[in-house]
Amino acid sequence: MTEIPEHLLARSKARRDGGAAGGGDATPAAAPAADAGGSAAVEKSAPAATAVVDSTPAVPDPVAPWVEAAQKRKKIPFWAVPVLAFLPIWAVLYALTLDLPTATEPGPLQLGAEVYAKCAGCHGAGGGGNGAIPALTGESAVTKLFPKPADMITWIALGTAGYQSAGIANYAEGYPVGGSGAQMPAWLTSLSAEEIMSVTLHEREAFNGETFDIAMWEDGFEETLTKLLPADKVEEFMMVLEEWKANPPA
Repeated sequence: MTEIPEHLLARSKARRDGGAAGGGDATPAAAPAADAGGSAAVEKSAPAATAVVDSTPAVPDPVAPWVEAAQKRKKIPFWAVPVLAFLPIWAVLYALTLDLPTATEPGPLQLGAEVYAKCAGCHGAGGGGNGAIPALTGESAVTKLFPKPADMITWIALGTAGYQSAGIANYAEGYPVGGSGAQMPAWLTSLSAEEIMSVTLHEREAFNGETFDIAMWEDGFEETLTKLLPADKVEEFMMVLEEWKANPPA
């Protein structure tokens, strides 16, 4: 009896099993194809390999200190730009609306010193006199010749010619009008009431050390001036005296 090899028996058994299932030889053969297709589909659907990305954050380059300071510095607000642009125009308008500075008027003593420059040619810079022209200090000091400032004011205002026209023999006790041969000019028309009073004050205080005393100035002031001077001029002198009474010269 011949022995059949094992592999032939296994093949024959496989055929019988395929026939019993009604498939014949073609059915078992399709299985490898299906397997092959399946494997191909699986291979096609497999996801592609993804690249590995480094998620470590990059370190920024260091910023220079001056750049950092500029970035942190506060910026000009947008609304300030037109304001700054308008500033030059505003400055011009403001300057044009300002009043011009007014010169400060000199006080009575300063004004008197300025007026005395007209007298210094005859009476000397310090009131010491000049030849036949008597001094304003010393023995002939104006404070001695004219105890009342009102008498000194009328003498300065009218001068030699005015006193002679009024029939006055002496302009001061012991001093005849025109007795020295010198002529005292009349200043009433060339100087204001304030200027005549201021130069009187200057000669009495600067040259003779007298201190302003409103009571002494008021003594016979209006009566003396009214006798010799026009009424409108008297009024001007009175106005100056009232001003000095309210604000005494210093």
